[in-house]
Amino acid sequence: MPFPWIVLITAVLAEIVFLFPSARRWTGWRFVMLWTLRPWAFWAVLNLFYRGSPSAQFNEPRTFPFYGHLWNPEFGWREQFMWLIGRRAVWTWGLASLTLTAALVLGTVHVLRQPLRTRRGIAIALTSGCLLTAVLHLTVGAMPTGLTAPDDARPFPSLLLPWHRAGNTMLYAMRHIRGTTHFLDHFSEIHPHLRHYIHPFTHPPGASLALYWIGKTMGLTRAANIRLNAVKFRYAVGLTFFSALGYAAAFFLGLGLGSSPRVGWLSAALWATAPLTLYNTFAMNGLFSVFFVFGLVGIWRVGTAERIPWAAEVALGLCFFVLNWLCFSWTILTTIFAVFIAWRWREARWTWREATARFVPPLAVMTVLSTVVLLRYSIRYLAIYRAAHAYACEWYDYKNGLQSLLALIGGQLDLFLLAGAIVLPAAIAAIRRPALPRDARAFAVIVAAIFALPLLFGPGCLRMETARCWNWVAVAAIALAARELWERFQDANIAALAIAISALVRHGLRLFVDII
Repeated sequence: MPFPWIVLITAVLAEIVFLFPSARRWTGWRFVMLWTLRPWAFWAVLNLFYRGSPSAQFNEPRTFPFYGHLWNPEFGWREQFMWLIGRRAVWTWGLASLTLTAALVLGTVHVLRQPLRTRRGIAIALTSGCLLTAVLHLTVGAMPTGLTAPDDARPFPSLLLPWHRAGNTMLYAMRHIRGTTHFLDHFSEIHPHLRHYIHPFTHPPGASLALYWIGKTMGLTRAANIRLNAVKFRYAVGLTFFSALGYAAAFFLGLGLGSSPRVGWLSAALWATAPLTLYNTFAMNGLFSVFFVFGLVGIWRVGTAERIPWAAEVALGLCFFVLNWLCFSWTILTTIFAVFIAWRWREARWTWREATARFVPPLAVMTVLSTVVLLRYSIRYLAIYRAAHAYACEWYDYKNGLQSLLALIGGQLDLFLLAGAIVLPAAIAAIRRPALPRDARAFAVIVAAIFALPLLFGPGCLRMETARCWNWVAVAAIALAARELWERFQDANIAALAIAISALVRHGLRLFVDII
């Protein structure tokens, strides 16, 4: 029986079982299980339709809408399972990652039951959470796949597999970087040579430099041979640890949208175990997401603080500036900022002076700093963007309207399944809850609406890039889902169940599906 049928039948049986009065008494378990299964049931229906529609296909039919396929193309789901369970490394790394997941769950349960009261305690907990998350992500990344020999004598063959794929990381731009100043001074001449590596070519120069600086932090010199496994391992570790700062970013976003430290801790744990973090060991998405989510935190703070938060405005401007040089989608975040401030201006009845004091400084910081860099290094930013945009549009060639529609729907489903299936239903329930403050509801709607604009009206390449490149959008949904889970049940055990299910789904995707 095809795997989607198993998923669909399981979801239907769960719906039937939870209709019985005796089962309805288990309110928390009922909601968590149904919120988890319903998005997967939709995936199963879409996947079965896709399998039966050859003219609509443009990706792997067995795993659609995931941007990938089964790790071993010659195996089905059942054959992949039988192959994996016979490998010693699956059990070794699986047990290690599950142990770390259990530690994260128990730590979250502890702070949910006994909230930390001091800044020192919160700082220690956040630091510990970031470190635990980084090690957990590395351990999951080391789990065997269907394309690597799990008992290979080489160290961490699965973890380093993405780094061996030319074009899948910024790694191959490192050979063009002799130093920060040299790279920026000569970027206009270097840029055409990056076309072969895809990602360095389609991003501003700061993206390549970010990985270069991470390498320097890990003790790598300019002359380091990127073909060596030891060098790639250092890049992987450095990138994963930096991306793990997303744990802290998710905490502060949950703290803001949830108005509670408990929501913050649950938000951070749901992010740390979300399948979308599978990218954090090799792709720059995790690094970008750190700045994007802190940017969302800054937008919330600047827009909702009773007094003008000057420090937060400068920090937000710095976030905008950094993102300006990391990826071209920074304009989405600044648009969210502009629309949210405009909404708050009307809602809070600010004066022109107060509205200007909140709106102008962050954008001024970004503009001034970016202008200095542009003039200092004579970088033709617009020309770089046009070349990157034209190249990105070559990736997906949809031949009919049905393919485009499925790409649009599948990209969004992909995003929220990777965020954790429970996230989207719980976030929608949070928005529909009458008690949700108007500011939080408006913020969520604005983020979703601005995010949707380029998907609906932009080039086709954006539709299937959603889950991989804009996973930061899902963190807002994760924060709202955490709020709904806590406010509805007030039960640390139910929160632990949601975290554990998200982690198990991530483990399953890691073992079976190549979503690199």
